[in-house]
Amino acid sequence: MKTKKIYQKGITLVELMIALALSAFLISGMIQIFNGSKQTFLLQQGLVNIQENARFTLDILSKDLRMAGYSGCSREVKIANNLVTPVYMGNLTVPIVGYETSGGGTYTAPTGIDWADLPTNVRSMVTGFSSDQTYSDIITLRRTSSQGVNVSEGMTQPTEDIKLVNLSDFEYPEADTTVYIGDCDKGSIFQVTGITVPSDTAESVTVKHAAGSGSTGNETSSLFPSEGKWQGLRGFDTDAALYKLSGSSVVYFVAPSDGCSDVLSLWRSDGDDDPQELIPGIETVEILYGVDSNKDGTPNRYSTADNIDLTVTENYDGSRETAEDIVSVRIKLTVNSIEDLDGEDPITREFTQTFKVRNEGGNS
Repeated sequence: MKTKKIYQKGITLVELMIALALSAFLISGMIQIFNGSKQTFLLQQGLVNIQENARFTLDILSKDLRMAGYSGCSREVKIANNLVTPVYMGNLTVPIVGYETSGGGTYTAPTGIDWADLPTNVRSMVTGFSSDQTYSDIITLRRTSSQGVNVSEGMTQPTEDIKLVNLSDFEYPEADTTVYIGDCDKGSIFQVTGITVPSDTAESVTVKHAAGSGSTGNETSSLFPSEGKWQGLRGFDTDAALYKLSGSSVVYFVAPSDGCSDVLSLWRSDGDDDPQELIPGIETVEILYGVDSNKDGTPNRYSTADNIDLTVTENYDGSRETAEDIVSVRIKLTVNSIEDLDGEDPITREFTQTFKVRNEGGNS
């Protein structure tokens, strides 16, 4: 009699435990690979964001830095300021003004510059950080608008109305607007007290500049002082042009982001409208200025803003100049990735670049 063989079906407990152990080992390896890939991706993405934000920041700053002091022609012009109350953003005599941070919402201006002149909305934004956030330097860059309109009829006296070419596609300044008129030798800052723009473009636009009128007001009806080499000037001829000042000069500063107060961003203000948030993740901006002390067009030293003398002096010929000129600017950025990296602080990188100011020091 044959006995029937009984074959084992299924798996034993030992085999099951071995299979579970192998599966756990494989899954653990897969998780480690996934986490490693995720960390690598986050790191690479963070570095890409940092590089993009740094490049964008330096590109924006470079355009305004290189154009600081632009007034339609050579920087070596005599500028008369005819305003009763000079406008902070329109003071072309001092095209670059920096403010050095001392931390804790304290800033020091160069000699000859008053911190209180900085637009109120900027001052309020740069003094209220949380205690664990870093403060940055501030820089003001002044210039005229890039597009001007030519004088159509030469003046015989500096008190005469200004006649301008009538362009259909040009936005002429309104009354009470601060403007600049200049040629390659001289210029004047004044407030428009009246303007007439004929519908017929064959007729000239008439700009008035009466004394004591308007929100800021003109000291006199003359575009020039009555002493020194200004004496005898007839005004401006057809080689001169008028430029608007509003909206062209800017202040750059770092303040908490609108979207998240823990993130610092680069901001810009034109002194008229509310400040504009530009780029998040700009942790600090440190600025050094190339100072030309002997007026030869090259920097004698690089200095922080609080060690520069920008006191404006009146020359015998009626021109105004600063004790020292800023001919280049060195920017050092600290940029972060904004997002934390696996529970750690955001990664940071530093970038440094030096810019030549085209309209200062030799006009290169």
